[in-house]
Amino acid sequence: MSWNLACPDWAERLKSGRSLVPDLPLNAKEGNRAVAVFNKLRLADVPGTPTMGEAGGDWFRDIVRALFGALDPLTRARMIRELFLLVPKKNNKTTGGALLMLTALLLNMRPRASFIMTAPVQDTAEKAFEAALTAEQARLQGETLWYRMIAGGAAPRYVRLRPRPNLAALLAVALCSSVLAYLFWNRGVEEVGANVAGLFVHLMPVFGVVLAWLFLNEELAPYHVMGIVLILSGIWLTSRYGRRRPDVDEAAAVGTD
Repeated sequence: MSWNLACPDWAERLKSGRSLVPDLPLNAKEGNRAVAVFNKLRLADVPGTPTMGEAGGDWFRDIVRALFGALDPLTRARMIRELFLLVPKKNNKTTGGALLMLTALLLNMRPRASFIMTAPVQDTAEKAFEAALTAEQARLQGETLWYRMIAGGAAPRYVRLRPRPNLAALLAVALCSSVLAYLFWNRGVEEVGANVAGLFVHLMPVFGVVLAWLFLNEELAPYHVMGIVLILSGIWLTSRYGRRRPDVDEAAAVGTD
C-alpha cells in the first residue's frame, strides 16, 4: 500500500520556508545515500561544472530523499511509486529530472533493468538526455582514469580505475593483508604455539563486521553482536579450559632403529 503524500498544510509550510514534502517514515539510510550520489553529479553546461550539492536546491534534495527513502528494508518494495510535481519555469526541472534518473541508474541493483525517460516534446527529451550524459561524463572525467589494455591480440578494452580509492586498497592489501598479517601471525605462533594461535582465526568475521560498521557505514544488527559474543566466548573457553595434550618427548616421537 502506497503512502499518502498529501500536504494539507502547504500554505503554512510555504510561509515558514519549510519543505512541501510531508513527514514520512523514510528509510534514512537509503534516502541519504541517494542524496549523496545526487549531490556529486555535475552540471556540465554551467561554468566551473559545479555539483548539484553546490548548485542544487534543498527542495529537490527533499524529493530525492523521499523518493529513494521510500524503500522498505525488508520487502524491498517502494512505497512511493509515482511522483507528480508542478514546478514553475526556469527552476532546473529538466536537468533535475535527468539527474534524478541518473541517480536511479547508478543506485540500481536489478540486473538488466530498463529505464525510460520521456518528455512532452522531443527537444525537451534530448535536453534531459544530454544533461544526464554530460553529468556522467563529467563524473567519470573527475574521478577515473582510463587505461587501454590489449591482451593476446584481442580487441582493445578500456578498464575504469578510480585512482585514490584503488591505490589505497592496493596498499592495504599489499601491506596489511600480505606482509604485516603474516609477520604478526608467525610471531604469534612462535609465542603461544600453533594450537592456541589457531583459535584466533575465528576472529576474522568479527573484524570484518566491526570494520564494515566503522568505515563502510554498514548496519550492526543484533545477530551480528550475538555472533561476536559467541565467537569471543568460544575462544575464551577453549583457550582457558580446553584439554591440553601432554608434551611428547622428541626422541620417543622420532623413534629408534
